[in-house]
Amino acid sequence: MTSVGQLHGVPSGVTALLVAMVPVWICIYRAVSGDRPRALEPAGVGVGLVGLAVLVLPTGSERSSLPLVGVAVIVLSSLSWSFGSWIKPRLWLPQDVYVGATYQLLAAGAAMMLASVVTRERFGGEIGLRAWGAFGYLVIFGSVVGFTAYAWLLHHAPLSLVATHTYVNPVVAVALGSVVLSEPVTPALVVGGVVVLMSVVLVVSSQARPRHGRAADRSGEASMVRE
Repeated sequence: MTSVGQLHGVPSGVTALLVAMVPVWICIYRAVSGDRPRALEPAGVGVGLVGLAVLVLPTGSERSSLPLVGVAVIVLSSLSWSFGSWIKPRLWLPQDVYVGATYQLLAAGAAMMLASVVTRERFGGEIGLRAWGAFGYLVIFGSVVGFTAYAWLLHHAPLSLVATHTYVNPVVAVALGSVVLSEPVTPALVVGGVVVLMSVVLVVSSQARPRHGRAADRSGEASMVRE
């Protein structure tokens, strides 16, 4: 869905900022499921939605700069990724992380093959070395290495720690988009990006702090064990 959104004309920097909302969406999923949010989490969600509005809503001469269909598809992609990350600990999965990641990648490949048949996609023209290079990069680093590493982290590290990668991705994407693809760095992109990153920092830092009640319970249990 992220690729489809970018094919509609959404710049890579904006895409990365929209995907950076993952910790915010996870916070919303947790709240809906009955997990009481910490103090800073609602503030982070509110700030994130403001940043999303700054990025997406048209202003002045930028009225046609962002295709809303592409933005909507990427937001749906971010929501889906967040839901998968949130629900993963609640599902039965193979004990071997690599086996689980393989199943997910195979399922994704099958779904995309089906989508290509339904939409009647066809190869048009010759595929050059640049396209094959991009394809190989996405297969090796984007899927096999990147996705497997993410699955391993979800299994071995707290979700709040895993989500900290969203600090770095937007900055790298905006910089590369500007240098390599000459994508414009507009004031709305800068302001909205800063606001989105602030929301992510609020949510992730709040999740990383243990609740006082739970910390006290754990210290009490530890003292009982020592006794």
